[in-house]
Amino acid sequence: MGLPRKEIIVCIILSVLLYLESNGNAQTLSLPTNVSDKLTENVSDMNPISITWTQRKTTSRDRDALLSRGEKLDGITFFEQRTCTFMWQDGCAYFIVNHHNNARYSDGSGSGDSIQENSYNGEIFFVGTGNKEAEFNTPRIGLFPNSHLKDPTKHIPAFSQQYTAFLGYKFPNIGRELGEMHLSYIHYLIGIGRLLEAREVNVDGEPLFFVSVEAPYYWDEDRKRVFLFWLTPKYNYAVKRMEIKTLENQVAYSIDNMDFAQVSQKRVYLPQRTVVQCHVNEINPDSISATPLFTEIYTVSDVSSRKINDGQFNLQAKYTTPGTRVGDRVLQESDAGLVYVMPANPADLDRVIEAARTGGNFVPTPITSTAAIVFRWLLVAAGIVLVVYVLLRRFVKQ
Repeated sequence: MGLPRKEIIVCIILSVLLYLESNGNAQTLSLPTNVSDKLTENVSDMNPISITWTQRKTTSRDRDALLSRGEKLDGITFFEQRTCTFMWQDGCAYFIVNHHNNARYSDGSGSGDSIQENSYNGEIFFVGTGNKEAEFNTPRIGLFPNSHLKDPTKHIPAFSQQYTAFLGYKFPNIGRELGEMHLSYIHYLIGIGRLLEAREVNVDGEPLFFVSVEAPYYWDEDRKRVFLFWLTPKYNYAVKRMEIKTLENQVAYSIDNMDFAQVSQKRVYLPQRTVVQCHVNEINPDSISATPLFTEIYTVSDVSSRKINDGQFNLQAKYTTPGTRVGDRVLQESDAGLVYVMPANPADLDRVIEAARTGGNFVPTPITSTAAIVFRWLLVAAGIVLVVYVLLRRFVKQ
């Protein structure tokens, strides 16, 4: 025998009210206003910003062994060291990486130095490579317009710098984000995920503020992680410690920031040293090691908040060396773009581009050799001497 109609209606109303109450309680959790305001202040002070750091990555295991199920090879050490500079101003960005011995082994073998730099000037994303070693000695530059960057069906380049996320800041990284402004990493994660905890804590006698967020992982949006932050009020709520965990509570990354220094004439503090323990192999992100696979140490050498010259974000003006290979997707919208090589004579550039566009042949303008130029000037000088000699003889006779 069923319930009377009136009781059914009452049950439905109570159920709706309970759902609304529980849903409302879930939405009431938020960052305290003072903490949120401090994070926003710090974001404001990171525009403009220029940071130069050295990253050293070490492990006691060989890279190939790690990629093949993590087998350890005794006596072989892999390390990577690189120097980086990141600049940001009003939605424009520049990032250069100088790799040093990025696959050096204990026997001394390995690849050499290389340079890669990217920039975005608000309209075009530039990807430049200036490798020094003989195997990669041809400079290359790619140009990607906004229309290409926003198209998910096309290859989308990225800045590929993760360091500022460890400091607590989310800068636009890939095509669809370029043109947007930067955010507090915590605000960004709350926006795409959900806030789990926000409370004051005391760690070893130091008052800190703890924040926990569940959200898609920054470098793999199909995978959710739990992000834990320990903020220090002493340094305007800068990130002192950060952990990234799986939903099963396994630590994937642990980040410790230390030696904080205030940016000149700003409220924001940045660490001079960051130590990252990596428990996950990027090739197999579902496999978490109980002990760190890699240790990354970031050491800051320079921080500036001075205005950045707009020319810094136009990488094309820098890649003009004859022989530089160009893939220009601004002049031609395609996956590879309009491909051409910078000529020896800058005056030939327009004809090079036209030949690449039409598929025609390009014949370079002959460049006068140094010897020919010197010989020409010697002839001119000899002519001048001869004229002066003739005039002097006439003057003497008169």
